[in-house]
Amino acid sequence: MTFLSKGTLRHLSLAALAAAIGTVSASADDGLFTDPLMFSYEPYDAGSTKTILVSYRDDSGHKNIVNHTKKMKGEGKQVKEKNHKLKKAHKLKGAPGSSGDKKGKSEKDRRLMWLQEDQAIMAGFSVLELETDDLKAEIAAISAIEGVTAVEQDGMMHIMSTEYEQKIRGGGGVAEHIGEIQDAISATADELPEVDAEAHHGRRLAEETPYGIDMVNASYVWPKTPVMTEPIKICVVDTGYDLGHEDLPKESDGIGGFNNYGQSWSDDGNGHGTHCAGTIGAIGGNGIGVTSVNPDPTKFTFFIGKGLSNSGSGSTAGVIDAVNACVEAGAKVISMSLGGGGYSAIDNTSYEDIYDQNVLIVAAAGNSGNSALSYPASYPAVVSVASLTSSGSRSSFSQYNDQVEISAPGSAVKSTVPGNNYDTYSGTSMACPHVAGVAALLWSHFPNCKNNQIRNAMINSSNEPQNQNTPGWDKYYGWGIVNAGNAYELLKNGCEFAGGDSNPPADEGLSYFALGGKDQVVGLPTPAPSPIPPCPGAQERFEVQILTDDWPQETTWTLTDQCGSNGEMMSGGPYTGSPNTLFSEMSACVDGQYEFIINVSYFQLLRVFIFISPLQNNQLLTVRLCVYAIIRTHMATAFAAPTAPPTALVTPAPSSGDGAVAQEAVFDSEYGVPRCVNTGSSCDSRALLNGRGTVTNGNELNLSNTNLKRAACTDGNSGSYQFDESIDQITVTAGDIESGTPVPSGDFIIEGGRAYVTVKLYCWSTGASDTADIYLTQDASSPDSGWQFLASIPCPGGGVQTITQAFDVLRGTNQSIRVNFRYNGSNSTCSNGSYDDHDDLIFTVKENPNVTLPPTPAPTQPPTPLPTQPPTPLPTQSPTPAPTQLPTPAPTPSGPQTASYDATLGAPKCSHGLSCDSAGLLNGRGTMTDGVETNRPNNLNSCTDGGSGTYHDDESIDRIIVTRVTGGDGDLTEGDE
Repeated sequence: MTFLSKGTLRHLSLAALAAAIGTVSASADDGLFTDPLMFSYEPYDAGSTKTILVSYRDDSGHKNIVNHTKKMKGEGKQVKEKNHKLKKAHKLKGAPGSSGDKKGKSEKDRRLMWLQEDQAIMAGFSVLELETDDLKAEIAAISAIEGVTAVEQDGMMHIMSTEYEQKIRGGGGVAEHIGEIQDAISATADELPEVDAEAHHGRRLAEETPYGIDMVNASYVWPKTPVMTEPIKICVVDTGYDLGHEDLPKESDGIGGFNNYGQSWSDDGNGHGTHCAGTIGAIGGNGIGVTSVNPDPTKFTFFIGKGLSNSGSGSTAGVIDAVNACVEAGAKVISMSLGGGGYSAIDNTSYEDIYDQNVLIVAAAGNSGNSALSYPASYPAVVSVASLTSSGSRSSFSQYNDQVEISAPGSAVKSTVPGNNYDTYSGTSMACPHVAGVAALLWSHFPNCKNNQIRNAMINSSNEPQNQNTPGWDKYYGWGIVNAGNAYELLKNGCEFAGGDSNPPADEGLSYFALGGKDQVVGLPTPAPSPIPPCPGAQERFEVQILTDDWPQETTWTLTDQCGSNGEMMSGGPYTGSPNTLFSEMSACVDGQYEFIINVSYFQLLRVFIFISPLQNNQLLTVRLCVYAIIRTHMATAFAAPTAPPTALVTPAPSSGDGAVAQEAVFDSEYGVPRCVNTGSSCDSRALLNGRGTVTNGNELNLSNTNLKRAACTDGNSGSYQFDESIDQITVTAGDIESGTPVPSGDFIIEGGRAYVTVKLYCWSTGASDTADIYLTQDASSPDSGWQFLASIPCPGGGVQTITQAFDVLRGTNQSIRVNFRYNGSNSTCSNGSYDDHDDLIFTVKENPNVTLPPTPAPTQPPTPLPTQPPTPLPTQSPTPAPTQLPTPAPTPSGPQTASYDATLGAPKCSHGLSCDSAGLLNGRGTMTDGVETNRPNNLNSCTDGGSGTYHDDESIDRIIVTRVTGGDGDLTEGDE
């Protein structure tokens, strides 16, 4: 079968690739129709060699296809035929929403298809590889063969990692830079000694547990003993497998595979397949590399299907070849971190047939970050897996639609890659093997269950994500986050209890139960609730709810009767399972005074709720008699228990800021930005700046959040939220940065004082190409008030990062910070890159009477003429001697001075002082872009500045300071240096 050679997709531009594959079109009267594909590179062919899939109704239909190929050969045409017969005949189904329309087409349509009719019978299909310059004519001829029920042009498949897709679709932007970064890493590794090269690839001497293994709660099942008579077989259909990797099962562990595209399954020239296999079955407990969902190679075996070539691409026919080889080898679970864009009736029917053979197929939902259906994941007989970040929220690239069924970790997942190395990849490709691995882990303990029961048990036991919009199913997370421990406990109640019926109606197979996505649900039997008996007298019940943090195993608590003799009444932890899980426990009937103690080895975000009966009142108990809470951590000294029960809440003493409190910004429509209207110790934009422009999944509220009274600055709209660049929060706080650590003062943000700005950013990739430029202006309401440059700070890493910068608070009560966050480019208040974000925060500053403010110039008046007087006669007596005058004392030295603008001179001026500092009065130059100079031109002879260029890209004088070098400690005087 013809395929694109290794590296083709890496180096062809999208336009060149589209030209190389020879896109065809269809007219409305030839019986052909095209499927609306997501990507223009979908058809899988090269030059004059075409591959098509032909389904047939019965054996005679297949015989007619074979005879047709013989006739073609007799005419001198090159053609090959490969037969795939199904276990039982199935009905073909048209594309979802097509209503059987065979003629639908658009400008973007690419792939030729012909379907006899919806519900036509398919007993099997042939794959034909032929030489032709007129594919449309060949399909028309084949569709006329007796017994043929569908004909389809072969489609393109590719891996579902963001790195690959950005290389293919990113053009000259992000994709190229990812490639450059990867090339730089490889080049550096080649130049280092062996040990350093390994460390550069992220290898550690000690074994590491990637965060996803804990999130899916796989370790809960590890101590249990599987009951299968032989290890369960897991198939990975991908780019291959690095046989011989130090942290993966070997041939001696029973691994086998299927070769394809003229390449060996044991040679992974891409790395993607090895990475996916490592998540499923990297060896645990060996002290190296990473562990996995199934860390014991004696409890499972791998079969590797070379469904994609080393380039990361392949065809629909090539993938189904690999899948069929997996089934024939006895695989129970098939993991496919791959996909394409178009629906195939033949492909869909093939997966139904495999599902009927009690095989569970799991695939990646897709990485386009939109609602498109990607296949094979969106076929009903396939489990579609969405991707999560390490915090449990949806990955921005993860596709969302009605077929998304379950979710798992997929962002920044660490696993094995060829050459005894380890690396971090992102994509729904990384989420898929987590679910496939959990399915195999569960099935090895409950081998009598059917595929649909294991599938439904994972759904019915999944954890509901914190960020899920609606309870139950939604299009972003499916039914929730897969949880192996929960599913194991559920399956202990029986396969049918956990996963529903497994006996389809007559003439139907297990695919009868395969509905997929939002429809793939079997409700659990609801046991009758046991009534909670009322407590006697004044006694009540406590309900303690613990919402764990990222380390649930480190959390324990006790509730103890402190005022009676009952001692410890309740306790909980350490907890197992996924992070951020809610645990609940009811007390017995009690009436007394209690101490509640939480012990955590690292205090993160942990919430404790105590409710009192009757529970339907949902009363939050904060202080009751001598109930109090002590939080003990290893990070700080424990709070001492009070010697007497607290009777009231204590009002904290005012801060040194004499009542200064933190302020939260609100959106100010006049300025078009978040603004704190009151003075305080800080000003926080909160979530008002989240997102950037109109990026995917992250449209910024009130964009562009740059001051409307100045030149507004438009954000770039490329990329996806929480994957590419964005400014998410700006906070200005009174205080300073000492030894690299922000130290809030608690005082007001005040003129002449010190403050620091904290910026929460999302940095792309490693953050190496991202920089935040920070500016300050003293008057947000004036378009002529220039921006004072504070700093340009590179991202310290990838993902969520926080940067800080200290500054002197200028004069003016209505000041503003601007952050210009750019991908490459140069320092600016308003860069124009397609990934750049620009946000302002206006904060109110307290006036400081001790700071010299600019004087208000006196109005200019014409001189008053002196009155005319008669001349005074000369005195007749001798003149009075001049009075003796006392010497004038020397002025008291006044120290360093800050200049104020002198309207008469037209420039900043200090009247005296040990030194004179223009501060921010000279910022900018003339009327240049982003740097209009205040009180321009700021010189004595009105010499006009040039207005060309951009502030802090072109020339400007920003500050002048005159300081004594020699001459004493007093004010500057004549003769000083």
